[in-house]
Amino acid sequence: MGFDTSAAHCAAALLRGGAVIAERCEEMTKGQAERLMPMLEEMLAGAGVRWADLGVIGVGIGPGNFTGVRISVAAARGLALSLGIPAIGVSRLEALAEGGPRPVVVLEDARRGQAYRQHFAASAEPNTLSVSAPTSTALDIPTVSGTEPNAPPVLAPEPDTRPISGAGIRPVSEPEPDTRPVAEPDTSTPELVELDALPVTAPEIGSAARNGIAPALPLAVATALIAARRAGVPQPRPAPLYLRGADAAPPSDPPPVLLD
Repeated sequence: MGFDTSAAHCAAALLRGGAVIAERCEEMTKGQAERLMPMLEEMLAGAGVRWADLGVIGVGIGPGNFTGVRISVAAARGLALSLGIPAIGVSRLEALAEGGPRPVVVLEDARRGQAYRQHFAASAEPNTLSVSAPTSTALDIPTVSGTEPNAPPVLAPEPDTRPISGAGIRPVSEPEPDTRPVAEPDTSTPELVELDALPVTAPEIGSAARNGIAPALPLAVATALIAARRAGVPQPRPAPLYLRGADAAPPSDPPPVLLD
């Protein structure tokens, strides 16, 4: 099961073996706290599934609406504790990218001219270039002891000191330069960016996308799929993902004077 209340909606989906067997999404600007659990009950009943049948819970952790994120995370933690199953947090940006083209940049409107951004590379692994050290050649073979008892040591051959000449020839101990282009690294965590100064570097998904393409999957379905894929690996407890501090400021008025 996966559900999300990080925006003006209550969304949930139920999967079995990777196939969607039930899905609900109700648009609402408020009231998610009152509607979420009844909607989950209705979805389970309609699919003929009991709470005890669930194996993992995926929950949207934001970034998004401050109160909405806390509602879904608290519900997921409580359900996981009572059912004895894992609850796995999935960011809204991960869910929007699920099933879509790669590489892709997810941009979600954060208002005030800003956006939540995450770059997803072409593969599941971080899209960085790692070049291993050159392997040993005949000139670099160390002295190795024999493998049999009392066997004489195997000595490295004497280095070749003949001068090297000719165009395009370089010593064997000097590695060839790597001329492959280095791809843009995968952004492992989302970030808050200024939208006006952000160049377009890849196809974009999300409410702030400039060359936008539609998400491949509904948000709750993607959340459930990602959670199911991560279920075999220990995960931290779901926690809200906040990329911006709270708008509310502490009161500036002096505290009242207490009289004896």
